Amino acid sequence: MIFSMSFYTAVLIFKEVIEWIMGFLNHGYQQDPQKVQGIKKALDFSDEDVQKSLRYSKDRFWFGLVQSASSIVAFLCFLWLGGLGYLESFAEGVISASDPSSTANILVEGVVFFVSWMLITQIASLGFSAYRTFVIEEKYGFNRTTASVFLFDALKGIVLGAVILSVLCSAGTYLIASTENWWLWLWLVFSALGIVGVWLAPAIVLPLFFKLKSMDSDSELYRKIKNLAERTQFKLGGIFTMNFSKRSTHGNAFFTGAFNTKKIVIFDNLIKQLSDAQIVAVMAHELGHFKFHHVRWSMITGTIINGLLFGLLYLILEELTPYESYHLSGPKPYLALFLLFLWKDLISFVLTPFKSYFSRKHEFQADAFAVDLVSGSTDLAGALVKMHQSSHMVPVYHPLYSQFYLSHPPLDERIRAMKKVTV
Repeated sequence: MIFSMSFYTAVLIFKEVIEWIMGFLNHGYQQDPQKVQGIKKALDFSDEDVQKSLRYSKDRFWFGLVQSASSIVAFLCFLWLGGLGYLESFAEGVISASDPSSTANILVEGVVFFVSWMLITQIASLGFSAYRTFVIEEKYGFNRTTASVFLFDALKGIVLGAVILSVLCSAGTYLIASTENWWLWLWLVFSALGIVGVWLAPAIVLPLFFKLKSMDSDSELYRKIKNLAERTQFKLGGIFTMNFSKRSTHGNAFFTGAFNTKKIVIFDNLIKQLSDAQIVAVMAHELGHFKFHHVRWSMITGTIINGLLFGLLYLILEELTPYESYHLSGPKPYLALFLLFLWKDLISFVLTPFKSYFSRKHEFQADAFAVDLVSGSTDLAGALVKMHQSSHMVPVYHPLYSQFYLSHPPLDERIRAMKKVTV
């Protein structure tokens, strides 16, 4: 039966095999001495930087392979041994003394099912996350997270995830149970919740994990960034530094929020790694995304794609009944929601290269905008090189891997493109 668990397993394994092949291609390409030496010369990387980056990349590759293989085997064993059926029975048991057909109890049963699933997946991945943090990141001097901070972050993430998942599950289950063409309502409501989430994230979610501190308004860097925002008509809700150094030495900067709540957030590590001029150039790049409405268009196209996928899966779940093959009792509203998202994540993989293509195009546009805004490519190129060096990122990618996965163009391609921009 199409979309049965057997078919799902076959498609999932096919996807994993494709990802492994691409990973091995890229790993071999990164270890090619000629390719590495060419990039080293072009970007002025030292021998020490290159060798450390290659070792870091190698460790991350093999760790990722083990994690991926272990996760897929554990997940498929859970499916085929009837794990979803046990979860459903557990959720039913929570309301066994009540009327199982009432809307309220259906919602409770669905929330219990989804949160239980989330807890299983989160706890199962905790060991891998700890190894990545305390072994690999520690080995290369990136980790600053203590065991207590790690566990507290994990606990906060689980609680926050349970709250968000409960809201989404309740909304989705109710719509499926009470509306015709539920996929349309599901799409509209989830899209609206996604937009609200963008607005709430900087105000509620970020402060749960990091401390945001307003940048000194008398500092030269503050004035330069504010001037940059004013020149691009960016409605600035504040410039903040984030204490990311408490957890890692990696550096980054981003814009967050919506409407008049837009904030510029700069990792404290980045301020230590880059000069003021380079930070301003990075901000100019981010403002390029704003100026060209990249985030808006990404949200619009993502919303349209989600609508198409919701509609397709609605037709399948309405016409076919694959529930029994997953060891589930039947087409309950929350089970339809679960299978919809299970398949949606898998089908979305096909769209990865298309998303990557447009994302890379947006990066080139933002780079060109920044070069024009700060009158040259020197500072932005220097900032990108420093960020790669400090993060031990190997700026060498197999062309096929790059085209399929990379949301940002390889560093050498970005710098060549920037140098061609006429200021």
